[in-house]
Amino acid sequence: MSADLKKLVEMVEIFEVVFGHCNVWNIFDNNGRILNEELSNAKKRMFLKMVCNGEYEEQDLIHLCADEDFTAGWALTKDSFCVGGDISLIQVAENKQNFSKFKINYSDIEDAEYYKIESNSNDLFSQNSFFDDIISSSDLFSNKIITSHEILISDFDGYVWQVLRKFTDSDQFESYSPNDWDEVGEKIFDDGTRSAFGMKILDGGEYREPIIERKIKFPSDKDKILSDNFKAKIVKFLNFVKS
Repeated sequence: MSADLKKLVEMVEIFEVVFGHCNVWNIFDNNGRILNEELSNAKKRMFLKMVCNGEYEEQDLIHLCADEDFTAGWALTKDSFCVGGDISLIQVAENKQNFSKFKINYSDIEDAEYYKIESNSNDLFSQNSFFDDIISSSDLFSNKIITSHEILISDFDGYVWQVLRKFTDSDQFESYSPNDWDEVGEKIFDDGTRSAFGMKILDGGEYREPIIERKIKFPSDKDKILSDNFKAKIVKFLNFVKS
């Protein structure tokens, strides 16, 4: 057995200890259920192109997880962690000028962390001016603390990379600058999506209809490919195979 093959076999064993027994291809439908059908060679090539930028073949994979509509996915290969579609590795920089890439080699990883992030909902509006459909004033929640768990990967060059799935947004509507809003809030829906919105108080003290700027759609409960369970396991795997 060659050294490269021996190393790949060892990583597969580590993967199965961390994740349990899984198929190499883990594709979810739009309802968050794993597809049981055998993938065609054409679809496999499409997933490899979307997630791994076409740099790897099926024999290079340990595991690939993606949405069936080719929206987003991630993969553990023989030498790297790859993301694609709506998911990126975003550089966390103090100057907030983020750079992104689609993969990081195991040999470049100094540490991986399953990190708990808490932010005030008002911070959300200053960072992301996306707004959802019209919401009544009774649904207003200001100063709500939003908690999420994220993957942060430190490399030997001193950079930190966050695994981030992009928000989706709609067309722009009437808007005010953040300083012009009298109240802001967040609405959490039954399907796990969230929306942000602003309210303007008119002369006389009456509320104007919620001010719609753009739509924010966070990953819903159906977004199984980056569930907290998967994030924690990815981090554990990366810390076993790094460098």
